[in-house]
Amino acid sequence: MNLKKNALLTLSLFLLAAACARLVSTFDDSYFEEVKIESGAQNGHLLFSHNINGETQPCGCNKFPLGGLEQAAGHFHQINSQGPYIYVDSGDLFFPSPVLPENVKSSLEFTAQILFEAAERFRLKFFVPGDQDFAMGVKWLSQMAKKAKFTFLLANLRDSEVIKSKRWARVIVGKKTLVFIGVLDPELLQGSNAALFSSPEVAIEQALKEANPKDSELVILLSHSGLERDQQYAKTFQRLDWIIGGHTQSFTQRSIDVGRTQIVQVLSRNHFIGDIQFGLGSKDSQTSFKLLETREEMSQVIQPNPMTDLAQKWKTGVAEKQALEQKAHASLTETLDPLPTFNSCLECHQKQTQFWQSTAHASAWHTLKSKSADNNPACVGCHSVGWNSSQGFKSTQERVLFGGKPDAKKLASYTEQLVKNYKGLKSVRAASASERLQYSNGQLKIMSKMDISHDFGNVQCLNCHDKNRDHPFDGSLEHKKTDMTAKCLQCHTNDQASDWYVNGAPNKTVIAQKLKLVACPAGK
Repeated sequence: MNLKKNALLTLSLFLLAAACARLVSTFDDSYFEEVKIESGAQNGHLLFSHNINGETQPCGCNKFPLGGLEQAAGHFHQINSQGPYIYVDSGDLFFPSPVLPENVKSSLEFTAQILFEAAERFRLKFFVPGDQDFAMGVKWLSQMAKKAKFTFLLANLRDSEVIKSKRWARVIVGKKTLVFIGVLDPELLQGSNAALFSSPEVAIEQALKEANPKDSELVILLSHSGLERDQQYAKTFQRLDWIIGGHTQSFTQRSIDVGRTQIVQVLSRNHFIGDIQFGLGSKDSQTSFKLLETREEMSQVIQPNPMTDLAQKWKTGVAEKQALEQKAHASLTETLDPLPTFNSCLECHQKQTQFWQSTAHASAWHTLKSKSADNNPACVGCHSVGWNSSQGFKSTQERVLFGGKPDAKKLASYTEQLVKNYKGLKSVRAASASERLQYSNGQLKIMSKMDISHDFGNVQCLNCHDKNRDHPFDGSLEHKKTDMTAKCLQCHTNDQASDWYVNGAPNKTVIAQKLKLVACPAGK
């Protein structure tokens, strides 16, 4: 009897030790969570994003603006009402590029902090950083990982202490189990950062062995490697059910299938959110994929919108930081041989100037000011003339010249008067031609009163026309018609003017129509 008791005790201790070993292994090497669901839900949702690229607001497209935190909140609210969701991101979330200019680091880091907070409000579960997320250095990213409520998944990170992370994760939703593995292609990284990572293929193989998924479990690879390499992963590891990619920003309206593996990506900047739907039964094998278009009206789906305060915090904070950056960047020296601005052209070309004043181009700077983006270097170039030119301005503090020289105090007064002049104008594009002419004439009167020789704000004559500084005294009196398409497309990109494009290529017919709308009338 005692022998039997001792044997049972030994077996119990053995099983307990094995269980503890398994528990330790689970928490040391992976992540486990069970998501509780409300009764009645039949399906779960795997929502994903990537290449948000440091964007918090909708794009500037004049027809169908997409993206934005408040707009994305509408989708999350709708999905949450339908069933449980898991939200993942496969990289390039925080910054617009892997290398940041020193003069804008402060505002870009502030934006990254806002996006970090937004990700936590959206209940981000797993995150694979991309090459652009290393823009502020490994130390910065490591600090984010330590304070994050979400989990960094990096199966091929050599030392998980460098960036707090897990190699893989298992999540149970209802009776359905999902296994997640995360990898980052080190070939995409700058300098010594690449040495922090091992081969993604070796890491995926090891993670699959450790997780040992059952046939009924969904296996999802979160990959920041690019579409071509994702396809290679799918060929090599046939156990992968889904690969949620990143980096190449491929627009997969349908999944790209390699064997049993389905590969998906969405466009950049939160223009779309990916939604993989799965059944909650243990034996459910059917999954489906669709894109959720993040339109402006989605911000009204949930009221009050949980992102409104965060969006306002960003607008106020980033405007302050950008103003300081521009002030620090300003040389406040006399600009030599400045480009003529529209008030100079007015002397000889009254008819053309008046027509220009009736277009949206003439009030383009107001569009920036109304959105507190008038110190954002990513926007300034397309709403002004002479940006980053020795004959124009390299800092928004030098955008206006008073008698040929910048003056910070006068600029503040001028800006205040411009705001009053444009008060009541909600949208430059929506205004009538006569209304735009009225506002533009108001600006001209202020310029004359304040002895402003140059205001490089707004899209002006020399954005399109090639005339020398000494025109007309250099003899260049004749106007030669040239194709303006290339100049227009520098700012009217696919992101900003999607209706100008078909399948990503410029639509010549539409562009010709647009050019007619802004073509100056003939004669003086």
